[in-house]
Amino acid sequence: MSNFDPANGGQGTRPEELAGSESVRRGVSASLTSPGMSGIDPADAMDPANQSLQDAIRITYRLVQLGMVVLAVLFLFSGMRGVKEGEQGIRLLFGKRDPELVQPGLGFSAPYPLGELVKVSTGVVSLDLSDEFWPGLSAEDKTKSIAQLMGSNSLKPEKDGSVITADGGLAHTQWRVRYSRTDPGQFSENLLPEIEERLVKAAVQRGVVQAAAQTKVDDLLKQSNDDAGSLASRAREIAQATLDKAKSGITIDRLSLIEKMPPLNLRDKFAAVQTAQQNAQKNRESAVSTAQQRLSKMAGGAAPTLVNLIDQYEVALEKRDTQAQERLLAQIDAILDGRAEEPALRVAGEVTKLIVDATQYRSSIANKRRSDLAAFLAKQEQFASNPLVTVHREWSDSMREFAGRDSVQTMLLPLGTRTLTVMLNRDPEIARRLETKVREAEAQESRADRERRQKEAQFRTDEGLKSTPGN
Repeated sequence: MSNFDPANGGQGTRPEELAGSESVRRGVSASLTSPGMSGIDPADAMDPANQSLQDAIRITYRLVQLGMVVLAVLFLFSGMRGVKEGEQGIRLLFGKRDPELVQPGLGFSAPYPLGELVKVSTGVVSLDLSDEFWPGLSAEDKTKSIAQLMGSNSLKPEKDGSVITADGGLAHTQWRVRYSRTDPGQFSENLLPEIEERLVKAAVQRGVVQAAAQTKVDDLLKQSNDDAGSLASRAREIAQATLDKAKSGITIDRLSLIEKMPPLNLRDKFAAVQTAQQNAQKNRESAVSTAQQRLSKMAGGAAPTLVNLIDQYEVALEKRDTQAQERLLAQIDAILDGRAEEPALRVAGEVTKLIVDATQYRSSIANKRRSDLAAFLAKQEQFASNPLVTVHREWSDSMREFAGRDSVQTMLLPLGTRTLTVMLNRDPEIARRLETKVREAEAQESRADRERRQKEAQFRTDEGLKSTPGN
C-alpha cells in the first residue's frame, strides 16, 4: 500500500520508506509534545515547509528552462555577421559553400560549428615586383637613380634578375600589378590566403618572361606603360590565363612596367643607339614636313595627286605602255590646265606662275616667229622687185647695228687720206663700262643658273641613300 506524497513529486511511498517516515513522524511528534504545544498535529506542522520546498524547486526548474531557451536563441543569433563595403560573404553549412553570396550589410549563416560566414575583400590590391627582374642592389644603391648605378661586366644569376628578349638580349625590368578578387567563391574554395601573394607573383613572372621572349630588346626599352598591345599588355594576358586556369577567382586589373633598362655595363651604348634613332626619326619627320610644305607651295592641294600620277606615268614609261601613258598625261594636263572637276585637284602656288610664264613665253616665241616670217616674206618680195635697194638697206641696217655696239669704236678720217697709221689704246672709260657690263651679265647668269639648280634639287631624289629596315 502506498500514499501520495506532494513533496515527492506526487509519487507513492514505498513500504520501507513509509516505515521510516512513521518512525520519523513519531520522533517529531515526541519532540513537538512539549508544554504549550499540546493538541497540535505534527503532520500539519510539516505542510508549509513542504509547500515552500516544492515552490522553490518549481521556480528553479522554470529558470533553468528559460536559461536554456535564451542560450538556444543566442546560439542561433551567433550566426549573424556584418559584411562591410568592399567585402562579400560566403555561407558555409557543414563545409559546403552556398552559391549565393552575401552582399554588404547584415548577413546570416548557420552558427559555428554547424556553419560559418567567410568574408572576402573585393578591393584592389597592389603588389610590386621590384627585385625579381632587377639587378641585386645593396640598400644604399636602391636609393640611387638608374643613371647613378654602377654595373659590373657580368651578371650573377643567383643574385641579378633579368629577362631574355627575342633577339637574345638581356634587360632589367620592374613591375607593379593591381588585382582584385572578383570571384570570392572560387577564391575561398581554391586558394589559401597565405599563398595568394605567391600565386599572383608567380603568374606575373611567367607572363613577363614569355612576353619578353617575344619582344626585341630595342622594342622593350622603347615600351610605354599604357601602349595597347605592349609588353605589359601581353604579359597581363598570360598571367591572367594562369590565374584562371588555377580557378583563383582573381582578376588582374592592370600590369604596369615601372622601370626598364639594359645591362648596366652596356647602358651607354644603348643610350647612344637610342639617341641616333631619335635623331633619325626627327630628321625623317622634318624631311616629310618640308616635302609636304614644298609640294603644297608648288601645287597646292593637287600636289599629292600629281605626284601619284607622275609616278604612275614613270612606271608606264618603263613598261612601254603607250595607252597608260596617254591616259595619265591627259589626267596630268587636265589638272595643270585647271580642267579638273574636283575643286581639290585645282593647282595653286608656283606651278600656276610657271604655267602662266610658260604660256606667255610660248605665245611670245610664236608671235616673234610669225613677225620674223612676215618680215622675211616682205623682204623677199622687195628683193624680187628691186634687189639693189633691198641689199643696200639691209647693209645699212647691219652697219648701224654693228656700230651701235658698246665694243665698237668709230673714228672719222679726213677726206683724201689714203694712208693713216694711228697707234692708240682703247678708251679706258669705255673699257671699264664694257667690263662692268660683262661682269654684271655673268653674275646675273650665274645667279639665274643657281636658282634654277636649287629649284631642280627640290624634286631630286638622292638614290645613294638607302633606308635600313626597321629604322
